[in-house]
Amino acid sequence: MRTFTSHKHNQRFKYLTEKKLIQAAKRNSKEFARIYELYHNDLFRFVHKRVSDVDLTADLVSQTFIKAMINLSSYKHTGAPLKSWIYRIAINEVNMHFRSTKKMTVTKLSSEMLACLSDEIEELPSNESKMRQLVEGLNQLDEASTLLIEMRYFEQMRHRQIGEILGISEDAAKMKVIRAFKRLKSIILRTDEKI
Repeated sequence: MRTFTSHKHNQRFKYLTEKKLIQAAKRNSKEFARIYELYHNDLFRFVHKRVSDVDLTADLVSQTFIKAMINLSSYKHTGAPLKSWIYRIAINEVNMHFRSTKKMTVTKLSSEMLACLSDEIEELPSNESKMRQLVEGLNQLDEASTLLIEMRYFEQMRHRQIGEILGISEDAAKMKVIRAFKRLKSIILRTDEKI
């Protein structure tokens, strides 16, 4: 016998499951291990792309989960998934690390990541310098715009998820991504004219 269920039902089930996880972790801190197991791998990849050092990534992810566990009692469901709240903590941890060490954020880019982004900029000539121009353009962007580009094009996040992580609406996230992309495109095309 096959059972079918609506997308709305699946979302409700997911929400109830997450809600139960949060309630259990609020009652007993040992239950937080389930939340940790659920989000650790994705969060580790997300942070590692920003710091490019395995040991530092492990430290920042640990700090993120410690802060999440400590502050879980004050967590209130706002409609966004718990994962978005945890990602926001991780972004703050990464930013605090780079501010305190006065180091630059380094993001490793694969050719697949760059190809995904380069497909969006049709004005660039298809040649070997295209990837170099993308990297140079990304290096000239401000931190907030770079984060938006990374989440949308490299992490393949939807605008809704970006909005949840940043604590803004889906429409606001979409507009911010569009503006960041326009800034990148403008930087690259100016660079292209100089070459």
